[in-house]
Amino acid sequence: MLRAIDVSRAGMLRQGSQLDVRAHNIANVTTPGFRAFRALLEGGEAGTPQPGAPVPPLGGQVPTAAMFRQGPIRETGVPTDLAIDGEGFFVVARPDGTQAYTRGGAFRRDAQGRLVDGAGNALQSVTLPDGVVGLRIAAGGQVLAVMADGRTQNAGQLQLARFINPQGLLAIGDGVFVETAASGPVQPAPPGQDGVGVVRAGALEAANADLADEMAGVLAAQRLYQLNTASFRMADEMLRMAATLPGST
Repeated sequence: MLRAIDVSRAGMLRQGSQLDVRAHNIANVTTPGFRAFRALLEGGEAGTPQPGAPVPPLGGQVPTAAMFRQGPIRETGVPTDLAIDGEGFFVVARPDGTQAYTRGGAFRRDAQGRLVDGAGNALQSVTLPDGVVGLRIAAGGQVLAVMADGRTQNAGQLQLARFINPQGLLAIGDGVFVETAASGPVQPAPPGQDGVGVVRAGALEAANADLADEMAGVLAAQRLYQLNTASFRMADEMLRMAATLPGST
């Protein structure tokens, strides 16, 4: 009986985590480069625990993983918007100087000529002059700034990054990830080489979260949560009844 209560409680915990993750995905379906997350059990997505499966401790956290499938790429006409068509990541310097990685390409030129995202992370090795009206990413990653008179100026050398196990990256917010032992060391490469993909200027990769799929996941998680709640209440009631039987004390 106690096992039934533990299993039901674990199921509620897991489905509660699944609901939180799905809600986070839904809130970010319009965020450029956003990677959808999934709550995980051993061997798969969160579900109802199987008989004999380990039960997490009360208050335990269900692990999550980002899904790194490609999102759709959409033209924006904004010169500093960049999209990766492939497996790579943009290499950025965080405001504290540490290196991180992102798929979000909504960059803007700051006062120092750097390309920065909304969180202040700067695209490494690229500096734009004043008066830029467009960008070109040449073969090999050379960044060319297009000026109003049609001339081009060298603005840097773009490097992308890839990882043996991107699911091992640690998400730190704002669509930014950092390397971990699980991800393996960063493998830098210019666009078009080593599977990192190519970069398109004037476009953004949309979130890879599908609204219909996320809503279906919410409904499924709600149903499983309700089933686990009913099971918990039934087991609790049976335990109370057993405690009142003669000879139970």
